[in-house]
Amino acid sequence: MGNVSIDTTNTVGDFLRSQFSALINKDGKIFKALVANPKGNGTLEQIFKDIEAARDEWCNNSDFYEMSGEKLEKTMAYFSYLERLHEESDTSLKRRNELLFYRGGDTQWGDLSNIRRMFQQYFETEYVYIVNNTNPINENLLLDGDFELQTTWVLDGCTYDEEARFSERTGVKFCDIGTCKQSANVIPDSTYFLHFFLEGNIAVQIKDNNGRYWDSRAGEFGNWVTLERNVEFSAKKWDAKSIYFLTDENVSSVTITFIGLRNHSAFLDYVRLFKKEAYSSFSLIAVFGGIYTEDTLGFAPGKDDPVVRRTYNAFGHYSAGKNDTGEIENDFYMNEETPLAPWENDEEGVTVDYKRMSYIEHSHIFGTEGSIEMAQSIYTELLEMVGAGGITSYIEILTRELD
Repeated sequence: MGNVSIDTTNTVGDFLRSQFSALINKDGKIFKALVANPKGNGTLEQIFKDIEAARDEWCNNSDFYEMSGEKLEKTMAYFSYLERLHEESDTSLKRRNELLFYRGGDTQWGDLSNIRRMFQQYFETEYVYIVNNTNPINENLLLDGDFELQTTWVLDGCTYDEEARFSERTGVKFCDIGTCKQSANVIPDSTYFLHFFLEGNIAVQIKDNNGRYWDSRAGEFGNWVTLERNVEFSAKKWDAKSIYFLTDENVSSVTITFIGLRNHSAFLDYVRLFKKEAYSSFSLIAVFGGIYTEDTLGFAPGKDDPVVRRTYNAFGHYSAGKNDTGEIENDFYMNEETPLAPWENDEEGVTVDYKRMSYIEHSHIFGTEGSIEMAQSIYTELLEMVGAGGITSYIEILTRELD
């Protein structure tokens, strides 16, 4: 007689059925619905299955990134100091935790490379830069630092060009010898840092109101000299460059000049000049590709108030409600009242209080889960957690127009 394999595994349904007397009809409709049935979905049977699933989840799942629900919340509360943001998903919460406590597998935490790689993962872009000795961007002493207005800098032998853009739409392109300069007021006996983004080869000249030039190689920390001095920089691809200078009691203004080199080309963009404060600081700069076209949607305060309400029909024709003879027009198009800019002979319009429009200047195309405010809260919190204590940090999000 051959071997016979017998499955002796007892299911939850088998156990429940075994607890009842043989006098009870276990194949009855009511019994199978309330207790157990061959399909395994009896009410009491399902309750025990749910209990076992919860027990298994709590006792046998030690992988934090596979957790959910109450166990995820309790584990987070015990091991992590991150808090779930309003309506934040489990996926977002666990990803933030991984960024903070795993750091991409880096064994050394807190240095510039580690912070940069962490935010490259967070922003999902390689274009993340860390620049030391910075201030908030609104403290930039140079006007039109990203060359978008094209009205402040004095250009000679170089041009504003979309090809040279690092931020937004326009940068300055050097194809050979040329200059791009601007003057700024400074305070005597202070330290200043000039920051810019460069691709290619270029020289920088800093000249004060006394006709002196900053020589970064003179003395221990640099000095002002009467002979012309330039400092050359190079970058094979876009990179952050910086140079500092010190003002003495005779300096009240400086002229910053970027100089193109003979037989060399360069792209220049996002130039900033900051007064160095009495504390250490750095900026984390992330650059994203974006598209600016005439079809790009944006919300901004109106300029043609008071707004007059006119009739706008589905075929794109405007009507004041009367024809040229003064008779009421009755067309069969479905019309709706739409606010338009005032036309000639319009009646009194309606002035809008834009301060009450919550979406004005707060609605954006770019962002992460939720809103731009949530995104700022997340990455600001992350940077504060991973940055060295006592060092002030800033985050700047730039958009570079795509081709």
